[in-house]
This record gives sequence, structure tokens and C-alpha cells, in this order.
Amino acid sequence: MKITHLSDSDYSIEGLILDELGSRRFCVFDLEATGPDPDEDFITQIGAVCLDGDGLARQSFQTLVKSPKPIPPLIEKLTGIRNADLTEAPSFREALDAFRTYAGDAVLVTQAGYEYDWPLLHKECERNSLPAMTNPILDTKVLFAYLHEVEE
Repeated sequence: MKITHLSDSDYSIEGLILDELGSRRFCVFDLEATGPDPDEDFITQIGAVCLDGDGLARQSFQTLVKSPKPIPPLIEKLTGIRNADLTEAPSFREALDAFRTYAGDAVLVTQAGYEYDWPLLHKECERNSLPAMTNPILDTKVLFAYLHEVEE
């Protein structure tokens, strides 16, 4: 799957094919980070819940992630994650390994993920010389905008 940013609000998505959508597993996830810039900031938390093909949620997933950059006070206040919370947190590599195991081959689902979560996750993989996740990803913000445009 390839996501190309055409502007701040427009995307081109290639290679997104979801056969048997109704029976797929979905992993709804969210990332917290030291700030809003995927090129300058680092993941501090990964949270997720998987929904099986029958729509039932199974055990949730949550891990803090040690960051090489301190969390600014404003972001600490916004997320509730403090720098002190990260002192014993796993490295990004360890956290990603656990998340990959948890998510498996599920379709990843996030809000505004094409703008933030997905680029941040890819940048962190690149920084750590790790392969990027290859799961298909759905962005609920983009899906809503697409459905709203179709109805007008």
C-alpha cells in the first residue's frame, strides 16, 4: 500500500485491496509522541484493540516507548504521559515487536492516521533500521470525508 500526500488535506492511495472485508480482523490503534512532527518527534505510547471477524474485541494492547527526546511540558499535559513514565519503558524496537505480534495480519485502523500515525510509525522504523509494517491501513477521517463527498 502506498500513501502519497498531494497537499495538507489530499491523498492518493494505491494498492489498498481488502477482500472479504466483513470477515477480516481489525486493529484500531493510536500513537502518542513527543510532538506533532513525524520528522522531529518520537513515539511515546502505542495503544490498540483488535476486533475479530465477528466484531468482538479481544484483550487490548498498550505500551509506553522510551524516547530519545524529552516530552515537552505542553505534550505531557495533553497526553498525561510524563518523562518520568518513560524511564523504564521498552525501546521502540521492543515496543514495535510486541505491537506487530499483537496486530498480526489485521487491517490497521486509525483516526487521521495518513497525516500523523502512519508517517510517524514509518519514520521511527526508518530511524531504527526496522522494516515498516505492511498491514493495510484505513484512516477513519479520510473514509468519513470520502463518504460525505459521495453523499453531496
